[in-house]
Amino acid sequence: MALTPVGYVTAAQAQEKDVAQPQEKNRVIYGGFGRADSSGPSESDSTPWSIGVYARQQNHYIPGFDIGREGTSFDWTAHRGGSVKQGTSFNLLVGRNPVSNDRIKLDAAVLLGIREKEVTCPSGQSVPGFDCYADTAPESDYGFNGGILLTATIAQRAVPGVRATEESVQAVVGLNF
Repeated sequence: MALTPVGYVTAAQAQEKDVAQPQEKNRVIYGGFGRADSSGPSESDSTPWSIGVYARQQNHYIPGFDIGREGTSFDWTAHRGGSVKQGTSFNLLVGRNPVSNDRIKLDAAVLLGIREKEVTCPSGQSVPGFDCYADTAPESDYGFNGGILLTATIAQRAVPGVRATEESVQAVVGLNF
């Protein structure tokens, strides 16, 4: 029988420890879909959607991000002349994991970002055949986008939830990995 100094772990002991404690899954990827607000001609009636990812830290904080298509943006380029379309949003997630046990993990995050509100030509001019004069790229104007994300991880794998902003409310389905 070989003696090991106090504080040292043999390879067999390390392997036993790895087998005894499986690696906890702390990342979530999700997608969301909602119902469009078609209350008027100046509202986009396209289905809002989002996709995002976040990670649970050991201190229970949750950083992450998501990208969505939601709300209304006006396109003032040549081919669209003030048409109503859906805006793109880019958002950061900042939250906490207040409940975490063997059966369920509840996550709550604040969503802070920007959302496209308008697309225009830099010179204000457009010509037929091009979006903007001299084929210059259109410019997008952005405004604040805020909301919340609430999810529950069930059976260590399935992640249902809800994502709500001032522009849309979406059912969320995700995967814990």
